Amino acid sequence: MCSAECQRIPKLGETAEVMLRKGVLRMECQSSRGSYSKLYTNEPRSLYPRGREFMSENELRQLIPFLHDKNPQVRQIALANLLGHSNKESPHRAIFLDGLRSGGLQHAQDNDVLRSLKLLCRDQLATAHDAFRALINLSDNSLVITSLSDPLFLQFLVSYILNHSSTLADLASMLLSNISASATVCASLLSMTIPIVPDAQAPSGYYPPQSRSGTCLTPVPYPSDEPREVQVLPLLLDAFVQAAAPAESGDKTKQKRKGELHFISSVFANTSTAHRALLTPEDSRVSVPPSTVEAPGMDILPYVLLPLAGPEEFDLEDQELLPSALQFLPPTKTREPDPVLRLTHVETLLLLCTTFWGRDFLRKNGVYQIIRALHESETVDKISEHIERLVNFLKREEGPETTSDGIQITTSTNSPSNPANDSDDEDNRIEEI
Repeated sequence: MCSAECQRIPKLGETAEVMLRKGVLRMECQSSRGSYSKLYTNEPRSLYPRGREFMSENELRQLIPFLHDKNPQVRQIALANLLGHSNKESPHRAIFLDGLRSGGLQHAQDNDVLRSLKLLCRDQLATAHDAFRALINLSDNSLVITSLSDPLFLQFLVSYILNHSSTLADLASMLLSNISASATVCASLLSMTIPIVPDAQAPSGYYPPQSRSGTCLTPVPYPSDEPREVQVLPLLLDAFVQAAAPAESGDKTKQKRKGELHFISSVFANTSTAHRALLTPEDSRVSVPPSTVEAPGMDILPYVLLPLAGPEEFDLEDQELLPSALQFLPPTKTREPDPVLRLTHVETLLLLCTTFWGRDFLRKNGVYQIIRALHESETVDKISEHIERLVNFLKREEGPETTSDGIQITTSTNSPSNPANDSDDEDNRIEEI
């Protein structure tokens, strides 16, 4: 039925013959109404207009088994045709959600589509790219988030982001940012560990084995040391610091740098119970539920503020409020030139304001002074609007309803924290592609 150039694929579902030729997947199905053919392609829609505009939901479902086909080209083309239907507005989005369940008396249950998409995130570049995009689009659904919060996938996602050679780290960061809106995911991240292998040749000094996939490199030669389990939060903080460092001209990792910053601002700050651990100085120890183990604070505030600081001189009284790393900066100090990164840092500060303890800490550590100087020189309207929101949080009067929160966090050097009242739901936004 097809020429020698065509490649036969095993039959699935209905009596079906799939032929792969020149990037086009053609499925010929036989039913009681006779035979018909349908064209599926990963080429631009203008070349094959029938490929995506006239597929019915039943025909789309026939593509699902091909997501785990042995032929990588078949997987890629099938996913490329399904990707456009993962958007919130798609009338056929239900094909990704059927069969999902969570909570109640029954255990959470995946469906074939999500299981395949999670596996395809480890596939070759084009396929993994579309798999991440589909999951990002679907991650506004609580049942999908439950599926994506299984420990194995979360460990892969974190390990993939931490691997400096990961090509799609920005998409993985966006996905983790979206699902961190779930308290279950945040709690998992607080207690999660991943294996790492010391590797002197890696920029971070280690290689996370669980990041292994078709879009990140395995070190050659492979490190000979034994893997050890490490908490993910310190590793993610290191990734944030490295991403925040100024990029050299022509640096091709700038896109990943932005992705990691987006991730750290959303995921860490969404975890409101971890605010004290994020802001506490390294010479103090803090424990954050569900963990009872005290560990040194992360002291991220200087790293968040430094890119926003300029060469301005402050009064001595204001200088004393600032973290030591921001005191008496030289007149040659310049602000972060990239407006996207400046906005990300301001959004990070906004998210840290969702607890009274966080707002009070920012007030006492000179955040208002840095932000005030930034506002005077800012030329981007969107950033100026976010700065004004931040100033409103820092300068407004606190009443009993805003100083009484429910977060119980203890430290070995500080007094018990005031509980926190989460606000700014719009900051816990879902990114959709």
